[in-house]
Amino acid sequence: MRLWYGVMLTACWSGAAVAQTSPLRNLDIFVGNVLTYDDNVFRTSNATAKESDWIIEPTVTVGYTRPLARGSINLGGRLAYRFYTRNSQLNRENIEAYLRGNTALWRCNLTPNASFRRQQSDLADIIDGATAKNAESRIRVGSGILCGNGIGIRPGIEYTYESVSNSSDVRSISDFHRHTVTGRLGYSRPSLGLIALYGTLQQGKYPNRPAGSADDEVKTYSVGISYNRELGTRLTGGVHVGYMKVKANPSGLPGVSGVPGHTGITYGGDLAYRGSDRISGTLSFSRDTQQSNLLGVDYSLQTQFEGAISYAVSRVVSLTANASHTRRDFRGTSFVIPGVVLGAGDRTTRFGGAVTFQSFRRLNFTLSGTHFIRNSPARDYTANQIALTTGMRF
Repeated sequence: MRLWYGVMLTACWSGAAVAQTSPLRNLDIFVGNVLTYDDNVFRTSNATAKESDWIIEPTVTVGYTRPLARGSINLGGRLAYRFYTRNSQLNRENIEAYLRGNTALWRCNLTPNASFRRQQSDLADIIDGATAKNAESRIRVGSGILCGNGIGIRPGIEYTYESVSNSSDVRSISDFHRHTVTGRLGYSRPSLGLIALYGTLQQGKYPNRPAGSADDEVKTYSVGISYNRELGTRLTGGVHVGYMKVKANPSGLPGVSGVPGHTGITYGGDLAYRGSDRISGTLSFSRDTQQSNLLGVDYSLQTQFEGAISYAVSRVVSLTANASHTRRDFRGTSFVIPGVVLGAGDRTTRFGGAVTFQSFRRLNFTLSGTHFIRNSPARDYTANQIALTTGMRF
């Protein structure tokens, strides 16, 4: 599902991507509709009958960029509402908002950021037998500071707070908040890039679990090395590799085991390529722990690979192709919910593509498709989505 959102947002914002690189302030507004056909709405198993549906989603997106005296600010959002023609119980608002900035502060660079998202929970994760109707809200606030200049020692620190809540009373026990602090000590040279040692502490808690139910806190410690560099004007990227340790509180209930911990390698990387005005691409990969708001899961070990490529056939027509593979290994809680069986984990593969027509008169049309394949002891499924985005850009 996240990959499909990425395709849609890429299409909706495609006309703004160039404009936002301008040093001048820029306001971009898109007003339109997304019509989607989904042949397996509830992500049911391949062995059972699938239920299809049409989804109508009126959408407004706004993006604003403004340069500052010593930096810039970028803010925007998306306001939409999903109407299901056959499953109206899933009708739900789809709201996103973000704020990103950067500014020079003495010999340092400060990068504050904030985001909010509210939507119907991904039905691929609603496989536990409980209610599928659930509005999931995510709030993320943070800031980072990196000191020094292009040559020499560069210390830095980052902090992020994340909160996830659910509207369903059944799922509210999986609400969580998490604090993440990362310290860095790096060395930078133009010919070398930036290489740094880092240390990270994450602390996640589940505030709505009954007292004494155990495992309401998960801590992750990691240390490693990171490297970032711009390889000319066309290729930029960064990688990191380290060692992590996950620790959960032991069970407070007699005869009930706590959540198992984990030790192992963590890594990640992002690569962006712009070969010309016509072709560009991105590649990312990661392995880390993810705090979970799934029933019966405290955290998961997630390994992910994603890639996308875009080609502008002309100033009017562009093509996009993307793919991803995600593997999640679940670590369950001793706070057991009757009937909840998610299995040990899952593997999900997605393939997608889109054709975008952006006319000189501000009309935008995008036709996209995505194929999903999931393998899981709890439920295997396949699903297909075809979406048509139409609208005006101002």
